[in-house]
Amino acid sequence: MPGTVNTKWFRARLEDRQLSQRDVARQLNRHPSAVSLMLQGKRRMQITEATALATLLGVPLDSVLDAAGLDLPAPSRALVPLVGWADLSGDVHRPDRTLDGPKKVERPVEMPDGTSAVRFQNAGGLSGWAAYFVPSDIIDPHAVGRLSIAETVEGKRLMGVLSRSLDSGRWSVSALCGARKHDRLKLKWACPVVWIRV
Repeated sequence: MPGTVNTKWFRARLEDRQLSQRDVARQLNRHPSAVSLMLQGKRRMQITEATALATLLGVPLDSVLDAAGLDLPAPSRALVPLVGWADLSGDVHRPDRTLDGPKKVERPVEMPDGTSAVRFQNAGGLSGWAAYFVPSDIIDPHAVGRLSIAETVEGKRLMGVLSRSLDSGRWSVSALCGARKHDRLKLKWACPVVWIRV
């Protein structure tokens, strides 16, 4: 059973963001009663939920974990693969000989096993930074409206903010720099970037 949950802290953060528990449930793709039980301490919060909640509330993950009565995961020196590099246009290039530097990066302690990363390269001030994500074989609902990694049915990988296209079953990916938008894409999978660090 989890530790004591600081329900007042969560209520205050939700109020700050003008969010209801139903809004949170929708964003976490959970039933409202599951979110209610989680925020009351009657259901253990998962690390993926805590990560998404931290993003949604605009607070550090350790603050959410502390308020949820959970301990931070033990430090890990685990390495995760760099599965490519991204430029400002949003294209994610495969990690062949064009990827500068090491081919693996240290996994943040908050990220689960199975995490992958994409390094920014030829991206101005972002060059050298890594974007971490948990690969998926579906279009993760948490990816919509957020910085995400996506792969088209043709095998092209992109990084940008994912949104629904006007055409049914199609998607748009807006590049970080805002100068390029990949539109009317048929995607194989998409997952949110949940951590970025140098």
